[in-house]
Amino acid sequence: MINDMQELIDRYLNEILLELGSERLRNIVFTLMDVSDASLSVDGRVNVEGAIEDAHFEIRLRRRSQDRPTRFTLQAMTTDLAPETGFAGFTADGRMQSPQGIEIQGRMNRYNAFDWEPKLITN
Repeated sequence: MINDMQELIDRYLNEILLELGSERLRNIVFTLMDVSDASLSVDGRVNVEGAIEDAHFEIRLRRRSQDRPTRFTLQAMTTDLAPETGFAGFTADGRMQSPQGIEIQGRMNRYNAFDWEPKLITN
């Protein structure tokens, strides 16, 4: 499962986090966790040229099944990337292909919504 999470980071998250960090000149420090097993998490950092501050993201992964292929939802939350705009993060839906490959089917930025969507809350 950690391999799936690392593939999401390598094939999607690094790029989108670099884009967001570059817009605000902030490095991105993140934690990606699997909501079905909170012990599965990966920490990472995306460095942005010219950045003088860090912004922190918590990212939650929800898969429809643990086996590939499967659909998934990522929800990323931040409070310090662009507080003046109300930017709260993003939600992305996609598919983990088999045996590998990531297909993103859509992404939506979130503003002024600093709570996790109910389907992504862990207990």
